[in-house]
Amino acid sequence: MPAKRLSMRKIKEILRLRYEVGLSNRQIARSCSMGRTAVADYLRRAAGAGLSWPLPEDMDETRMERLLFPPPVPSVNSVRITIVAVTFIRGISSLKAIQLFWEKSALETGPHQLPPPYLADNSPVQLSQ
Repeated sequence: MPAKRLSMRKIKEILRLRYEVGLSNRQIARSCSMGRTAVADYLRRAAGAGLSWPLPEDMDETRMERLLFPPPVPSVNSVRITIVAVTFIRGISSLKAIQLFWEKSALETGPHQLPPPYLADNSPVQLSQ
């Protein structure tokens, strides 16, 4: 079972202790009563999100949480299973199933990626209800 996330207040404190005070992971862990690996994980997430200290004025807790904990990207196996399931259930071609999956992913995660090359025509597909 994954560990419970820290509050944004505590994550801000970790960032402050690292970048303003200059403490080591061990010292931060001791100060915040948590494990060194958890401190390292939150600092790694913050670095990956481009966060340091001081935080920007417009950084609220909701935005900070979205940056530190982005939604998971579907694995290749889950994509394959979804495509096979849609193909079987809807009785459509694999290419159309892939396109449907791609469009659904774009709606959920935003159109930040180009469609795969095998969907060159970009023709929309509608699911029948």
